[in-house]
Amino acid sequence: MNESTATLKTADGLDLYVRRWQADDVAHRWTFVVVHGLGEHGGRYQHLAEWFAPLGATGLRDGPARPWAEAVAREDTRRASTPCSTTSTPP
Repeated sequence: MNESTATLKTADGLDLYVRRWQADDVAHRWTFVVVHGLGEHGGRYQHLAEWFAPLGATGLRDGPARPWAEAVAREDTRRASTPCSTTSTPP
């Protein structure tokens, strides 16, 4: 099985880093994507790739954590710099 990395660009310009699993000797027929929770490592799902790759599957999962953390930090900065208005006064 071959594991490689790639970068996907979102419509709003965010770079998403992914790791790709694919069998060397089986033609691609379908794709599965692993979306895991925060704080979990995508490598825990390699067993799925090892199971599905011989069936013609290509697996994708998130790549290095740092770019994701930077993206979250950028979004938090955008939110913090956006003025807020209140429509009611707290009791």
